[in-house]
Amino acid sequence: MSKLKKIQATSNQDTNSLRNAHVAADLCYPATCIDPDMRNNEVYAIFERDPSEQILPVIENQQIVGLINRERFMGTMAGRFHWEVYSKKRCKKLMEHDPVVIDAQCSIVDVAERLLGGGEKHVLADCFIIARSGVLLGTGYTRDVLAALLFREQRNLEEMR
Repeated sequence: MSKLKKIQATSNQDTNSLRNAHVAADLCYPATCIDPDMRNNEVYAIFERDPSEQILPVIENQQIVGLINRERFMGTMAGRFHWEVYSKKRCKKLMEHDPVVIDAQCSIVDVAERLLGGGEKHVLADCFIIARSGVLLGTGYTRDVLAALLFREQRNLEEMR
């Protein structure tokens, strides 16, 4: 089996941490990194073993080269004959090759703008990778960005009263 590496993020996302989130690093979850040569049946086993794993960053030579989103991966593998076709193939065949990578110090507002695809109407990333100087710190979710923005707006409204 290919090597796995668990990256432990320093933040956990409870309501209080989302209320006080200012930068992407404040939204960081731990991540299990995988190698692009890992077989899809091994990726499937990771997802089966740990239901909390939603995003697997794909790392090669200490560079972020892609990600595997649980929902999309499992949907693909559930297709007719897809297990037979893809299970023994390398995960780089099914990974997202151009994941959204956000710098850890990027403001929450800037993160939201990036996730919206810079104005492109057809783009909305549901998950992203958080890195510092190209080194993986963990993963993040659009739902947390939206919650942090909502808390920020609520706080602004309360201050105006």
